Order: sequence, then structure tokens, then C-alpha cells
Amino acid sequence: MSRSLNIFSYQMNVDSPIGEVKLGYGMKGSHQFRLNDKILCDIDKKKLTIGGDEYHIEIDDTQDQHVFLLITIALDRIYYTKK
Repeated sequence: MSRSLNIFSYQMNVDSPIGEVKLGYGMKGSHQFRLNDKILCDIDKKKLTIGGDEYHIEIDDTQDQHVFLLITIALDRIYYTKK
């Protein structure tokens, strides 16, 4: 596992038996999960919503949607919930 971090973005690379998994920001600032450069999931938090948080989540049809929905909740708690 390797990690690159700078002021503007982050990216983690994980070498695994199924291929190279990349976690990081996409071009539009969303969180992306890639396997062998194929986007498995793209999670984007919408800004300026009224009445609560809103997310746009695109999940590859071949993937388990429950896993990425749980990851979205975890990302919300890590990045956007004040402690």
C-alpha cells in the first residue's frame, strides 16, 4: 500500500491479488474508487443543499452497492461531521 498526499488531494494505491486498487479524489473533487483504472464508485457530496446533506453516488453495476453506501456514510463522518 502506498499513499500520496498534497495540499489539494490524496490518493492511496493498494496492490492486491485482484489488481491495483486506487482510492482518491476524482477530477471534479469527488471520492473515487478504481480497480485496474476502471471506476467502481464515484461519491460526490452536493454543496449548498437545504435541509441536510445530499450525495450523488455512481456505482458500477457489477459491484455490491451496500458496501459503497456504507463507505459513503464513513466518509461523511470522517470529513464532514464536526467533532
